[in-house]
Amino acid sequence: MILDSLLACFAEHGCFETKIDQVVTEVGIGKGTLYRHYPSREDLFKAAVRRGVEVLRVRCQGIWEMHATDPKAALRSVIGELVALNRRDDPVSPATLARLSCGRKWNSIHRTDDQELEAALVPLVRSWQLAGLIDSATDTRWVAALTTALAGKLMMLSQDLEVRLLRQRTPCQVQCLPSRDEYLLGDVVVTRVGTSSDTE
Repeated sequence: MILDSLLACFAEHGCFETKIDQVVTEVGIGKGTLYRHYPSREDLFKAAVRRGVEVLRVRCQGIWEMHATDPKAALRSVIGELVALNRRDDPVSPATLARLSCGRKWNSIHRTDDQELEAALVPLVRSWQLAGLIDSATDTRWVAALTTALAGKLMMLSQDLEVRLLRQRTPCQVQCLPSRDEYLLGDVVVTRVGTSSDTE
């Protein structure tokens, strides 16, 4: 409850305006109770990152499993969900979790934030590898990091996406192709619907 309230406050107010007073008021406890659970502000924010990342992981894994019989559709749905979470400033969106450490006073947890988010998505990336969407030799943490980067790139664009495989493997990277509507994620091309991209 405490961590969920902190994430909600952070998503609404941002890294510079979030106050501990807002969190304890929302939860209905005193600061003394808060600091008995989390001895320092840093402990509180680290725990919030872990909580947000775990909720995001479970949500993405559930979406993947729901569409597992169609790997391309499943990947499209996962990326689409990440984009949607970013667009509405959801408390557990990749963008919210990344902003959690953007202020100077939170710099000490910046690497924790990145590593927690990447590590949480690694099992999902392994599922993509087993489904033949990503080269099995590719660094899973690298793909996980690029997946959240891709969701950030697409945040202001259409949420209607198509996914197709390349005929040949390409370096695992996210980049905008010449059409400006296609993005590479390993061997996968994510395309905004309605563009004139080549098909297999």
